[in-house]
Amino acid sequence: MKKQITGNLVRFTFEDGLAPLTMDCTKMSGANRAYAITFAMYSRLGDMAALSRTMPDGSVRVITEAMRREAVLDGITHYESGSDQWTLRTARAPARNLVWEAIAAKRGVEYDVVAAEKVAADLAELEGMA
Repeated sequence: MKKQITGNLVRFTFEDGLAPLTMDCTKMSGANRAYAITFAMYSRLGDMAALSRTMPDGSVRVITEAMRREAVLDGITHYESGSDQWTLRTARAPARNLVWEAIAAKRGVEYDVVAAEKVAADLAELEGMA
């Protein structure tokens, strides 16, 4: 089964030659429409709290309740802003390696200094493997 939203229509298509089905959301009662909005936001905002533990560099981070709260707050702020955009596509700070952050703090230098050193070391190691 495949699903597609087009305007106020939700279309379901099936394999095996089965006829498609279409739901016209404008035909729903006001009570069901109101509940559908609340249910959708319950799911959408809850999904935003499902943060990835794996960082782009392969390291694993610990997800805290504060991080989940921040993700949900980002969604609430976006949707309550009146924006027509469904997807939050904001310019976020790049993911940071927590170990590198700790090293930078201990050394009293900026994160970018440690990141540059680590990347340079990794590149040198790659060159040595050739």
